[in-house]
Amino acid sequence: MAGRPEFSFNERRFKDVMLYAAERLADDPTFGETKLNKILYFADFEAFRFLGQPITGAEYQKNKYGPTARRYPIMRDELLRRGAIEVERRLVVDHVQDTVRLHPEGVRANMDQFSDAERELLDRVIEDMRKHTNTEVSDESHKKSAGWLARDLGETIPYSSALINPEPLDAAALAGLKSPGAKFACGNGLSFLASPRSAARSARSSTLSTRMSSTESDGRSKRMYAETR
Repeated sequence: MAGRPEFSFNERRFKDVMLYAAERLADDPTFGETKLNKILYFADFEAFRFLGQPITGAEYQKNKYGPTARRYPIMRDELLRRGAIEVERRLVVDHVQDTVRLHPEGVRANMDQFSDAERELLDRVIEDMRKHTNTEVSDESHKKSAGWLARDLGETIPYSSALINPEPLDAAALAGLKSPGAKFACGNGLSFLASPRSAARSARSSTLSTRMSSTESDGRSKRMYAETR
């Protein structure tokens, strides 16, 4: 089910994240399209969670083996036609899949368009993926994505689901995710409308409030705590 996209899709950024990940993991024998798709997903959803907006704005759907960007095949094929990448179908650990490699004479990712915070987040996600096989990465995307757990195959995973801790996924959050736009509750007590921007602001305010209330007890901290709620 593909509805109206939550964010504008930035094609250039999406392709450059693909190129950057392929370059960084060129020496990873377990790197394949499974891992590349999960890097794109976690980079966007972690960016929404911590920075307030995704890196590429891609729309992701629930597939059997985890979240995937709807436009991934189109972007990959465009890079292939441009001679930027090579795609080889081969055995990766325990199953056959396509592997994306940079063409020796192809273009490289333009990382100047990303902020320092985005670069740091991308690097962290890529290095986290390096530690796992494709099967492990796929399993992690199931366990760590509240949106994937709540949606049916083919349905869009909302960015707002990045703010929900799926371990465990409580009934209220599950019901909210199954009804886009409805009010739902996070496991940490947050309750918000399924709007990515408002949800991110609420999450940041709640985090600040909690941090201040636990570390300061004077009257000034109490006043500031009240203002952030």
